[in-house]
Formats: sequence, structure tokens, C-alpha cells
Amino acid sequence: MELFKNRDRLLAATRLPEDKLLEALNELLESLQLVEAASIPVGIWMQARRLCDGVDLKDTPFVALTLHLDARLWTDDEELKTGLRAKGFNQFFEPEIEALAKPRQSPAHPLCPCHPLWPFSPCG
Repeated sequence: MELFKNRDRLLAATRLPEDKLLEALNELLESLQLVEAASIPVGIWMQARRLCDGVDLKDTPFVALTLHLDARLWTDDEELKTGLRAKGFNQFFEPEIEALAKPRQSPAHPLCPCHPLWPFSPCG
């Protein structure tokens, strides 16, 4: 999973102790809602394939899910972003590096909207 592959980078960016980062990641994973690939309409898959063609076909499922949920794609793959933008796709989530590096007070909920690792509020 991408989050754990980038553990060291997240530790450096958030300046959290490893146990707190793992706790936050665990909460994040517990709040995930899985979407079956078969529930994404064929037209969305075709659109995602066209967007990823010539850019990076292995990212087609992520782009399809982003389109299907009308969400934003979180990636730091600049080649992917450039290629998708050239084809008119601009639904990216781009946290500001400065926000990730700022020392911050610990919120009551480690994944509240003010937390740099979580763009959505599980707090409701």
C-alpha cells in the first residue's frame, strides 16, 4: 500500500513520532470505503483509459475511481500529472508542502480536517 511504502517520507514531513503516525494511518485505513471495480461504469473506464493512454496505463484504475467518485487524485507523480493535464484532467489533491512541514498542536482527533494527512473529515 502506498501509505506504508512512503512511511519514511510521511514521518519526515509530519514530524510525528512513528507510533503516532501509525496510529493515524490505522484510523485512516479504518475509515476507508472500498469500491468494487465492477461498480464503476464502463464509460468511466473508457474515459480513464483514454486519459492514461500514452501517459501511464497502470494508473487507469486510480483515474477511473477519481472520475467515478468525482474526487481528487492524490499523487506526486509529476509525469502523470503533466500527461493528464495535457488531456484536460485536473482533479488533483495537492497538499502544500509547507503545511506538512509546520509544527502543529495535536488535535483532539488525529485525522481532523486540520491534519495535513487527511483532506476529509472523519469527525463528521
